[in-house]
Amino acid sequence: GGGGGGRMRKISPGDVSRPRPRPSPPSSTLTLFFVVAAAAAIAIITQDADVVEVDDDILPSTRTPSSSSSQPTFKNYRKRRLQSISPPRKLYTRTPLVHSRTLSQRVGIPVYLKLEALQATGSFKDRGLSEYLRHLRDDKGVKRVISSSGGNAGHAAAWAGNLLGLNVTVVVPESAPNFMVDKIRSHGAEVIVHGREWANADKLVRQMVDDDPESAYVTPFDHPVIWKGHKTIIDEIIEDHRALLSSNSAVVCCVGGGGMLAGIYEGLIEGNCNNIKVITAETQGASSFAQSVHSGRRVKLPSINTVASTLGAPQVAEGVINLMREHEGDTVAIGDVSDTEAVQACINFSNDHRLLVEPSCGAALSIVYNDRHHHLLKGLDSIVVIVCGGGGVNMDVLKEYQTQLMGT
Repeated sequence: GGGGGGRMRKISPGDVSRPRPRPSPPSSTLTLFFVVAAAAAIAIITQDADVVEVDDDILPSTRTPSSSSSQPTFKNYRKRRLQSISPPRKLYTRTPLVHSRTLSQRVGIPVYLKLEALQATGSFKDRGLSEYLRHLRDDKGVKRVISSSGGNAGHAAAWAGNLLGLNVTVVVPESAPNFMVDKIRSHGAEVIVHGREWANADKLVRQMVDDDPESAYVTPFDHPVIWKGHKTIIDEIIEDHRALLSSNSAVVCCVGGGGMLAGIYEGLIEGNCNNIKVITAETQGASSFAQSVHSGRRVKLPSINTVASTLGAPQVAEGVINLMREHEGDTVAIGDVSDTEAVQACINFSNDHRLLVEPSCGAALSIVYNDRHHHLLKGLDSIVVIVCGGGGVNMDVLKEYQTQLMGT
């Protein structure tokens, strides 16, 4: 071309397909990039936290070190506890409501399961106890609590108390399994084993609270705030499947001291499901609610004699009797579930649904697993079984019960 003096280079096809390599960024640039990315990730994950502490020693230094001691090493690495992160407003878990094809086929009507066994501690107790402990801390200024429990309420109190920053002591009877005691201790609670039954442990707790004015007594079931927490079981069922709680349905549950049942009644009444039938189940050696319903007065049992030890309140809360009377639907109280039936229901349920539950929960499940109770379900459109769970069980315990009661 023209006389510009410029040089022209012939470009081959191979030159077009091969881009020129870019120079590698300095290693310090890469380091800074990853540090910034990590900090951004931490900020996103902890966006609801009050404070998150980060140890400078775990990040590369951008300063010129004045001595070797300022270099990041394992010796000066300090593990940080992230206890400054505030717990969520609701400590308990929203549990699934599932349809059981196996049990539906067994009884001939749709059976739904409210899986409280999936709470953090394995029991519905997480609902009421977490709400009650928060009430004591926030509304009463309490810093130390003492709880009596057959096992599950104490476990829930220890778990919730740890999250809420409370000092927790739990007194359990000798019937509480050693591994349950270990679970309670794992949340930082002090555990005292006292007495043959829950009533003995509860008596000691009341004495301890009388001697320590800075502490507060935590009942496992007998308080309106606890009932309000358990009411959320019904609230969630209504939100998930309102049509399920029609006027021709029933809720099936077990009864110990009556805290969960009180919450169920409150939920049905406030949710305008007041005509729903309630079917309760207790083992023969812990049938305080059934005896109270049948006699028309609150009955106190002289002793507890059942492997379903977490049903072991000798007398139900007076409040649950009052709520039963307020509830317009029928209450059918079954108090003759044998220990064998309860344990067998636990074994069947573990085979059918791969969940372990205590014999106390097995009492409720026996209503659908045992043919002799199926007449109670006749004419119903559907039922919801509250699978309350229970943390005081494992495969060894179930096998021991099976050998003890069934000889197999």
